[in-house]
Amino acid sequence: MNIRALTIAEAGDFGVVRMVVDDTVRGYTALREKGFMVSETDVLAVEIKDVPGGLHEIVNG
Repeated sequence: MNIRALTIAEAGDFGVVRMVVDDTVRGYTALREKGFMVSETDVLAVEIKDVPGGLHEIVNG
């Protein structure tokens, strides 16, 4: 399983880790087996040019 993206946020006494992985079933199962609380959410990914105005181009077509 490969992690494609990762974010970590602190929420008081616990943290929230969000991951985008290439094999959701394997990732979900591995984390649950280690005792982590896990949920699955759909994600929309959009490729954006790394230039000024790249996001504007996507948003405004």
